[in-house]
Amino acid sequence: LYDGDIRYSDRCFGDFVRFLKKAGLYDRTLMVIGADHGEHLGEHGLSQHGGRPWDAVIKTPLILRLPGKIPAGTRIGSFTENVDILPTMAGLTGLPVPGGKVFDGDNIFEVPPSSESAKWALTQESIRSEEFKYIIDKETGEEFLYDLKSDPNEINNLAGSKPEKTAELKSTMKRLLSRSW
Repeated sequence: LYDGDIRYSDRCFGDFVRFLKKAGLYDRTLMVIGADHGEHLGEHGLSQHGGRPWDAVIKTPLILRLPGKIPAGTRIGSFTENVDILPTMAGLTGLPVPGGKVFDGDNIFEVPPSSESAKWALTQESIRSEEFKYIIDKETGEEFLYDLKSDPNEINNLAGSKPEKTAELKSTMKRLLSRSW
């Protein structure tokens, strides 16, 4: 069923692209393709999107296309989040933000690599950097720490053996979450 859904979505998107080309709109259309979550396809013994915020679920593609504004092959090296989509679209199209309004996210083409939003991916129960991920189980209070460089499949929980790193990431997560709330 999942593969069938993918094929159907792919066919519909192809129909949409053909329509844009036929109507002469393709080369002046901003396309944004993303997802609100990924799916487990056997990782951690799971086959759906529930459970802890493993990378299979929180690491999703964001594809943008706008000829003349985004050079083909452009890659953003920092973290992005779905909250960044609207400010990025506004920046690319030149649409103004209504008076008195602010975006929660950032235009991904304007985020300095040194900014906090470029260094961290955040959920309500996890924080991820390029090197580490910290997760807290909200129901049990159990903590998990993964070294993503040496353990990209998030198998070995290091929370007990690296209490300083666990505490550091937990503190950073709480600070960033409190700022966003």
